[in-house]
Amino acid sequence: MEEKAIVPYSDMEKMAAVMGKSMLFGKSGDQLLALMLIAQSEGIHPARAAQEYDVIQGRPALKGVSALARFQEAGGKVEWKERSDAKAEAIFSHPQSSPVLVTWDMAKASRMGLATKDNWKKQPGIMLQWRCVAEGVRVCYPACLNRMYLVEEVQDFEPVRNVTPEDEDIARLQDVRDSRGEYAPPITEGPPAEKGDGIRMAMRDLWAELNSLAAKKYEGADVFTPEQKQDMNADRHPGGKDPVPSQSALDHLQGVWEKWKTIADVIIERRQALDKDADEGFNLALDKAD
Repeated sequence: MEEKAIVPYSDMEKMAAVMGKSMLFGKSGDQLLALMLIAQSEGIHPARAAQEYDVIQGRPALKGVSALARFQEAGGKVEWKERSDAKAEAIFSHPQSSPVLVTWDMAKASRMGLATKDNWKKQPGIMLQWRCVAEGVRVCYPACLNRMYLVEEVQDFEPVRNVTPEDEDIARLQDVRDSRGEYAPPITEGPPAEKGDGIRMAMRDLWAELNSLAAKKYEGADVFTPEQKQDMNADRHPGGKDPVPSQSALDHLQGVWEKWKTIADVIIERRQALDKDADEGFNLALDKAD
């Protein structure tokens, strides 16, 4: 990392205006100025802000190649085991931590609801590689990320709502009922999750898996009927609203996932059995016709 390069705010404004007008980096002057302030706080000259950072969905994010360069400049090492369109696996090591093996494959991407996104369809190998880098660097030596997400991570975030719902909108969003018009039974909330306990992250992953399960297809057709999808949605909103992150809420979501995963498995197994019976019946009819 470079030494502190204090540049007066007025000079940064001028630099941001010139770079914004040039459109070389595809960012507005205001965005560039904000990135320059972030860069300067890290001891990086503001002029490098456009090279190190990007703005995705209104969020500042560190470019993957910059994160990897910082990691290696700080003494980190990466030993790639595999890089393909199906899997990215590498060992990340740093003098201040033990080696870490990080694996990203399309099965993991599917569980998180990422595999159907356009950037994952068009370049799965690249997305797997940089997700592997993001996780490996963050686990092995997070100091070089300045508490920021990588561009490749932010691209997969849900879009931020820029409007504040009115009271009736809040009521409507929380009015989640099943196909019979009933609320799912509320759960008894435990102590709210605290920062660092991993509950929020685990709940986010389970939500992604539930969304992926709801969109599951079998031979091009939806596994679940619209009514079943409505029931699933009601199940994961106990009492008709989002649960407060807590261990009990996490356990509830795990139960919802296991319930609907079992239902999906049974539905697919039955359809496969019907398909097999139909094929056998068709072949038998052909034999008789001969």
